[in-house]
Amino acid sequence: MRKAILAMAFVVVTSLDARAAPTVYASIDGLTFEGTNFSALATDGTVWTARQYDPYMYFYPLCGDNFGGVADIAPGVVKQVPGLKDVVAVSGSTALKADGTVWSWQYMTYTRTDKRGLGIDLIELPLKAEPVPGLDNVSQIAGSSFISYGYGFSYAVKKDGTVWRWKREIVAYDTQHPCYFQAWPLTPIEQVAGIDQVVSLKISRSEVVALKSDGSVWTWKHTQSTPRQMAGLDGVTAVFAGGWDNGFAIKSDGSVFGWGDNTYIQLGISPMDILGSATPIAMPALGNDVKQVVVGGGYVGAVKQDGSVWAWGSSTGQICPEGDTPCPDRNAGYIAPVKLRGVSNDFLSISAGGSTFTIVKSDGSIYVIGRTGSNIGLAYDNSLAQGGAYYFSLFPSLNLLTPPPKSDTDRILDWAEQDYASLFAPAGIATRGGAGYTFRYYPQTDTYLGTKDGRVWFLPPGAPLSGIADVGAQADRLGEAKVKGF
Repeated sequence: MRKAILAMAFVVVTSLDARAAPTVYASIDGLTFEGTNFSALATDGTVWTARQYDPYMYFYPLCGDNFGGVADIAPGVVKQVPGLKDVVAVSGSTALKADGTVWSWQYMTYTRTDKRGLGIDLIELPLKAEPVPGLDNVSQIAGSSFISYGYGFSYAVKKDGTVWRWKREIVAYDTQHPCYFQAWPLTPIEQVAGIDQVVSLKISRSEVVALKSDGSVWTWKHTQSTPRQMAGLDGVTAVFAGGWDNGFAIKSDGSVFGWGDNTYIQLGISPMDILGSATPIAMPALGNDVKQVVVGGGYVGAVKQDGSVWAWGSSTGQICPEGDTPCPDRNAGYIAPVKLRGVSNDFLSISAGGSTFTIVKSDGSIYVIGRTGSNIGLAYDNSLAQGGAYYFSLFPSLNLLTPPPKSDTDRILDWAEQDYASLFAPAGIATRGGAGYTFRYYPQTDTYLGTKDGRVWFLPPGAPLSGIADVGAQADRLGEAKVKGF
């Protein structure tokens, strides 16, 4: 009852190499029906994310027939991951900081339902980042979001060339309400035996692809973890992986080779001829000037030295060829690579996932080509649509070259969560507003902290509304937060 009254008063996730400076990047990771996650890295080293979607939360065994986990789709909601700064690379729901440490975050909401499928209440997992224990001196990450993509495994390459991995596991934390998931806790890290001298590593849905310093390529399954050298590939300078268990390699002469699934023409060969290949297949149609390959679920993109993007495979709206021909609406297939329409050659980054290409333009804005963004609550502006293709501006309020600053209240609350963790837990709770207050409620400690009229207010656990305490001027508390780097 006290909470209800108080509520009225307050109106209550690809891999990148580490660089000396952040590599501006944005991606929608995962496969459409298995879950998607948006993450982005801004030039100031901050990380941004949107709610994750995981259809596998339906009918989780502990919950019985009275539960169906459904992500709460909130259009346009993109948030900064609190506590993460000085980040130089992101991949999935994993971040690599400049000091060589690795951090992971989770952010999800879902709705409990009854047997009729009607929502009972909305549950929000707090957005928070935590270090991956025992990992340091890392030079590269290949992270999974905590959803099913990659079976939950994430990987790190240390500066000594060794490979380490970990994952998240699903647990329920409340014996009274077993469907109230608290977290997907991180498992202890483990070294991948049988491989070292790794200079690049990428992951697909079930496979890992590693490039060693001698130019050889090694692969293994997430479930087997026994690296084996891939025959027929040497002199390789770059490897890529993703989507339906596809891998690609660029050799020193610029030639491109691909392997894995070909159900959707990912290898540039008709599925009538071959459904897949465990051995590398040359892809001469790409020429000898490819510098990057991005792999989605059933479609592939290649970036050439001149910055142009060429794509092939199955299109549900993300492949629109240049020329006067209208873009196909969906369900088109391309065996030969086609040059993508409407992609400027000076973009800052490109990724593939969730049935989209996600592109950071030279001005720091983000747009996507494809249909799947609705799975993570994206706010679209269709002003970029061209001839029937699905071109959309993504999160117009977020510019990765000039990201929006945090509010003074959020800086104070983030600082309080760090320095007074015993009072405000769990960290990373979403900020709410109403009745003049901007605040957070911490369910673990049953406390509230917020601001109003230039003051900071605190409600202790179990206290009545009359127990709301003024804990100082907002300007003074902001000064303390700034001293601590917030």
